[in-house]
Amino acid sequence: MKARLPSIQHITGFDGQTIECGLWTSQTGRTRQAIILLGDRQAADTLGHKTGASALLHQLDMRDAIGLAPNFGDAPLADAAHGLEAVFNHLRDHYGIAAENVVLIGQGLGASRATVFTHDHAPTLGALVLDKPRFASLGFQDRKVMHRVLRDATAIIAPTLVLNS
Repeated sequence: MKARLPSIQHITGFDGQTIECGLWTSQTGRTRQAIILLGDRQAADTLGHKTGASALLHQLDMRDAIGLAPNFGDAPLADAAHGLEAVFNHLRDHYGIAAENVVLIGQGLGASRATVFTHDHAPTLGALVLDKPRFASLGFQDRKVMHRVLRDATAIIAPTLVLNS
């Protein structure tokens, strides 16, 4: 299977702002599933995930899937959650992909944003993968609050995999 090269796609957010996303297209021309990748260093480079996303889609043998890596930069938490909602709406409206056919993968700050998004919006996801969520960077200094948000979010989504929380 050939490696997929990303392109840039722009999605209009809830506030009319543009969300820049790295996009990996389906290899078969059919699009049945999607992976959304939220990284730790999104402000630096939207396509910074290009080797990771391409390799992940390849390893999971997801030929009918697209990959999206939205760049929320330094957006406040609420804006990033609304931005994720816009990404899900874009997948539904432009590709016909329902939330239950989406795997949301977050690492570091991206895992924290994914957790808060699932806690606040409660989508029916195919799966949620969180790698080293960083809640302190989001203002959750109280560990009880941090763990409650994580517990509530992972109770909503099944299956959920949390690494190094």
